[in-house]
Amino acid sequence: MKPLSPRHRLQLLAVGYLIYVLAGPGILLSAGSPLGALGLVFWALAASRPGPWKKRIEWLAGACALTAQTTWMGIVFWFALIWLFVGYGCWSVWGGWLMKRLSACLPLTLATPLAWIGFESLLTWTSPPIGLSWLRLGHYLNDWPGLAGSGRVWGVMGLGFLLATLAGSLAELIVSYREHGRLKLTRGSWIFCGLTAGLAVLFASVVRPPASKSGPRVLLVQPAFEQVRKQRAGEPDELFVDSLELTSLGLAELKRAGERAPNLVCWGETMFPYPEVVSEVADDLSNLRVDPWNLLGEMTARETQGFLDLLEFKEEQALLALYGGEQATRRFVKGVLDPETYFLSGREVLIARDGRVRRTNSVVLWGATGGQLGRAEKTHLAPGGETMVGLERLELVRDIIYSVAGYVPDMAPALEPVVLRLPRSSGGSWSFSATVCFDNAFTDVYAEPLRAGPLDFHLVISNEAWYEDAQELDQMVAFSRMHALCTARSLVRCANSGVSAAFGMGGEELARLVVDGEDRQVSGTLAVDVPVPASSRAAATPFVWLEPYLDPLAALLPVLLVFLRGRKRSLGGIGS
Repeated sequence: MKPLSPRHRLQLLAVGYLIYVLAGPGILLSAGSPLGALGLVFWALAASRPGPWKKRIEWLAGACALTAQTTWMGIVFWFALIWLFVGYGCWSVWGGWLMKRLSACLPLTLATPLAWIGFESLLTWTSPPIGLSWLRLGHYLNDWPGLAGSGRVWGVMGLGFLLATLAGSLAELIVSYREHGRLKLTRGSWIFCGLTAGLAVLFASVVRPPASKSGPRVLLVQPAFEQVRKQRAGEPDELFVDSLELTSLGLAELKRAGERAPNLVCWGETMFPYPEVVSEVADDLSNLRVDPWNLLGEMTARETQGFLDLLEFKEEQALLALYGGEQATRRFVKGVLDPETYFLSGREVLIARDGRVRRTNSVVLWGATGGQLGRAEKTHLAPGGETMVGLERLELVRDIIYSVAGYVPDMAPALEPVVLRLPRSSGGSWSFSATVCFDNAFTDVYAEPLRAGPLDFHLVISNEAWYEDAQELDQMVAFSRMHALCTARSLVRCANSGVSAAFGMGGEELARLVVDGEDRQVSGTLAVDVPVPASSRAAATPFVWLEPYLDPLAALLPVLLVFLRGRKRSLGGIGS
């Protein structure tokens, strides 16, 4: 194949990545567009050909483009952008290497999806700080639930593979016209392209969402607190009162409209402003290691006990304010919630893990009796914001991050996803997965609970006030819609300031909080009747069972093909 000049390669990659980035969710269109796959046509034409400075140009172009999709991370911690730039550049070189190797033995219609989805899946499959699960080509179909129905079998990976196959076929047509003066695909390309498209149609038509019925009514409360206010010390009572009053207004609006009360009132990530110290920590604190930057660090035994008593008192008063009672403080509105309405909120919880006191970003469910009905912890921690992947143990790193963010990100992840149960007045309960913010970018926390047993719906709580109206908000919505579609379970998301919305079992949007035409940085409430499977025996989608294997398969298959081709050439050389 004729070598490509550095200037021509840079031009092709610049155009390709520009199309890919601009078509992503939150840039030109809030939901993005599958036309972003056209960018892969130019990428395939450039990455498949050798030439001087190939790796350097691919590193630079890929680093600029993929970092542009995650610039929001720099809002929390600016150093993250440097790490992302370097890392994304290396991943782009890997994708270019795969493309060059595969295109030497396969037509572009096959090589393009194998190479692009191969490097994309490996990036998703590996954990921070090496990899990062975030926006993928398949997410560009999030606003096309009818076309994306095959995701119930092969997930976002398969949807991306379909789009990349179509892009590869266009690239092959261009090469054919340039070299032979006519548009032509090889017979193998026609078969592969037709088979991929045919499977997509077959999967979408055969695997349908289960029959549904009306499930719990959920009231989403979005106060839209600015992040600086949310982090400001000394204001937890004010934050709680404001959220409580907004909840009261939302319930009053439902009552005036003659609508039934919600089964669940939901607040966003860490919107219950009083941390909890679990009994295992409080009872055995003297035998646990407490890091100096921990909430309980550098306190005397007397100060610690006073602090624990204060937190217990604050929670008691808050729950009295929510459900009423003789001892409810006058500062809070009394008895906002009906006794049959349950309350859920994000909350910081201190637990004992490996002999240390660790913070967790948790979801807590309460009932009218004031007792907790369940707690789920965040599984995937945001790099730079909630974890430094062990680097927080270095004093220099701690000092730098503390000077920038005002805290040390050292939270502990959940050991496994937890299913919470919302009681029904008629008996029984609705089961739902509870996830937090960055969890929304991963598939395992939505598929694994369904593999464990029946599940009625998903719930995501989030705090996107950091990002105001950045593209991250629309990307999060794209993830949420695809989780609902691929698992065929409704998904509800409640944000402090972001996009609070609900999506049905087919990925369709059911409702979104909109105030004066805006869906972010606005204060309000949204009542949603969540569809759930009509039968408790509703089967999980094939995607749910295939989920653990899809990314490893997509990541390793192109590497295996390259290895086999190299081995075949070596054996051929020996035989000759």
